[in-house]
Amino acid sequence: MLTPEQQAILHGRKASSNLTAYWSDDGGFPLIPFAFYDAYVNRYKVWMAILEWEQATCIDFVEVSTGYSGPHLKIQRHADDCRSFIGMVSTTGQDFYISEDCEGQHGELLHLLGYAIGFWPEETRSDRNHYVQINNDNVLATVVDNFPLNSDNNYSVPFDYCSIMFHHERAFTNNGGITIATLDPLYQGVLGQRSQMSHMDKLLANTMYQCADKLLSKCSLGSDPCSNSGYLDKSCSCICPDGTSGTYCDTVTSAYGEIKFTKVIKAPECYLVRASFTSFSIYQKTNHYVTDSTLLNICWYDGLEIRTDDMYDGSWYCGTELNGQNVTSTSNEMILYFKSKLNYMPGWTANIAFIEDPACITSTSSTSTSTATSTSTTTPSSGVPSPRLSAAIASGTEYRLPSLLFLATFSSDGSLASSGFSLSFQLSSTGCHKVRGGGKLPSSL
Repeated sequence: MLTPEQQAILHGRKASSNLTAYWSDDGGFPLIPFAFYDAYVNRYKVWMAILEWEQATCIDFVEVSTGYSGPHLKIQRHADDCRSFIGMVSTTGQDFYISEDCEGQHGELLHLLGYAIGFWPEETRSDRNHYVQINNDNVLATVVDNFPLNSDNNYSVPFDYCSIMFHHERAFTNNGGITIATLDPLYQGVLGQRSQMSHMDKLLANTMYQCADKLLSKCSLGSDPCSNSGYLDKSCSCICPDGTSGTYCDTVTSAYGEIKFTKVIKAPECYLVRASFTSFSIYQKTNHYVTDSTLLNICWYDGLEIRTDDMYDGSWYCGTELNGQNVTSTSNEMILYFKSKLNYMPGWTANIAFIEDPACITSTSSTSTSTATSTSTTTPSSGVPSPRLSAAIASGTEYRLPSLLFLATFSSDGSLASSGFSLSFQLSSTGCHKVRGGGKLPSSL
């Protein structure tokens, strides 16, 4: 929810560059008063989300009465939606709506409170075109303005695919296709997680409210000692991102939130990629509301997206649509992106072969190869399956990603190792955030 001024100036920045949108200090630290304006909202669940933000930042929240006359969040039930203004917009109180549906999802409450604190959607950052592509042809015409490219102040915090402020990849879709495509396909399945705040979410909140400066006196420090995107917390310790260690996060051990699940298959020059599905049985299409009033019949709970020509948008398949079918790329590259919200159906198996491209003018040999991939699942004991979250990233991390209960794994013929292609593609840095120009974490902010 935006004020008319926010609509006119910037719609969708990550963090507002206008400091008047931030909550004022009380006792040296930012304070956000709030009041419950009806008896329908579950206070315990709201408090649990508030406490998580308090523990991660120097921001304090305080409950006040409904008669409070100063700036505060007026928390109340909404029949259909969760809505919040971005930052502090009123000196006498501002509406903060919670629907019954999102009240039941802890991550949605964290996301909503992020707006109230001053966050804007991650996918509308000024640098977003270096990381994602908005597929406007797949976006509902009535909400295409939800994906603007705006000026903003990101406080040198890296772009974060795992941000709790990211909308999911098919947000506002008009056809079931992807609306937010990651330029590096290895990150596609991360978008829209609502499990918990990412490290970069916490870092940004602490940075935009100048928490380190406000903690220096309490911690008897002359300057912020934390490096490599670490931040100083209320206990005077540096909170480090995954992939760093040491008292001050000064040792980089690996990329933050390393992930591997999208498969980019690249054949040698003058060959095409052909996927032959020997079995295919995943959850079928279902009716899904992409907005409060738009119902689509799409592959939502399970789906395999195959990109054969456009590397940022492909066709989705589910049910038994691909059983016994062949899919061939139009170039020497194919991307298979499999996503499942259910651990229910048998999965799929495909042979991957490289076939000569008849349109290629370069003389080539007739060799080709194939490799198999399969998925396996278990069947729930009873009842209709329902979506849930599952841990599915590299060991040693704590981030839980949605819809990755089982993943395709490819293996190639060792004799092809020198042919100039690979079946599994990975850049030098594969994590939830990326730093332009290299894979190293910044030494300081």
